[in-house]
Amino acid sequence: MVGFFSCFRRGSSGASNPQAFHFSPPFNDPFALPHISDRLIMPAIESNYRTKSGFGCSSFEILSDNLGSFCSSVTVGLIDRHPDGAAANCCDRGNSIEGSASPKVDANDMRRIYVHDDDRVLVKIVHFGHPSSVGIEYDENGNWQFRPLWARRAGPRAWIYFNPEQVKAAIVTCGGLCPGLNDVIRQVVFTLETYGVNHILGIQYGFKGFVDKNYPPIKLSRKLVKTINMEGGSFLGVSRGCPPLKDIVDRLEEWNINMFYVIGGNGSHAGATAIYEQCEKRKMKMVVVGIPKTIDNDIEILDKTFGFDTAVEEAQRAINAAYTEASSAYNGVGIVKLMGRQSGYITMYATIASGQVDIVLIPEVTFTMGGKHGVLEYMKQKIELNGICVVVVAEGAGQWSLHLCTYSDETGNGGV
Repeated sequence: MVGFFSCFRRGSSGASNPQAFHFSPPFNDPFALPHISDRLIMPAIESNYRTKSGFGCSSFEILSDNLGSFCSSVTVGLIDRHPDGAAANCCDRGNSIEGSASPKVDANDMRRIYVHDDDRVLVKIVHFGHPSSVGIEYDENGNWQFRPLWARRAGPRAWIYFNPEQVKAAIVTCGGLCPGLNDVIRQVVFTLETYGVNHILGIQYGFKGFVDKNYPPIKLSRKLVKTINMEGGSFLGVSRGCPPLKDIVDRLEEWNINMFYVIGGNGSHAGATAIYEQCEKRKMKMVVVGIPKTIDNDIEILDKTFGFDTAVEEAQRAINAAYTEASSAYNGVGIVKLMGRQSGYITMYATIASGQVDIVLIPEVTFTMGGKHGVLEYMKQKIELNGICVVVVAEGAGQWSLHLCTYSDETGNGGV
């Protein structure tokens, strides 16, 4: 059996007593956000998280304290059973599956430590909106409303898929560098060891590490990664591109890896999906976990992706420097280009933090350069009024007005 997990996924929804929890009808609607759900149908075993952790807070809370909203990818591979221990087909979206309750799991302990599969988190918290508001949808009853999208709550489950003593995990960082990579590697190792996993390999220099014999895997442990969060870059190294999938899957099979964590962006997750599909064809007992690496903060459901805060902080410094330069010149204009091919989160947050910006251009909002209400006319007005104009542009702003090329690089990026 093979499972591919991502931060967009849902957990199983089974409960031993479906009548024990009552939700209003909107909460029982099918999950409407794009996601990839796991396909594991395996007998569950009781989690040893309580004895291993020694404390009463969930691993997601620990991750949140250290990484912002890092999501539950770290624990997903091990944890995905409801506390009653029913084996569920997670492809059955929202179907409750009955199971016998385990006499070993104390309800009070569960309440303090574990998260039940019926826990749900609202993605949109606005209950009612005016028809003229942004984001309003027309429902089947003819009412205007915000659709109450929800997601499964992250956190440790009382029942898990894999016996930790038999788990051999591997971690790889791919693509470009991102602030917080070492924090993620460190926390993955910490969390795996909390569950009793003792065999953890670090793949060096991205997917390249599977085929380059000069860079063998590193055996990871809490002691080895304890202080890597104090350093920048990636402790494991990064590289772009992907060797032949067959070679990667061959190494995974050769090294007896049954839990694979891929930390990367769009291209890396495309590679992770392809690896998952190859493993599925070989009927390998393998779980692939995708951990999104993007400073753009453009992943729905996640409050904040790791590295975003650092990106905003550094971008703010660039904006302030541009303001200083422009204000020192006669009719000075400062232009700052920031990352954001398809989203303007960094640009907007850095602009708000700086407070020195006159014009912001982001991919989500269309604009014109010329004309009475164009960008150039507004710049002219600001210069005449204040003697200075600071413009911050996300790199993907205005792409609709340009001829888009059809070329894409090996990571799948292009079209600019």
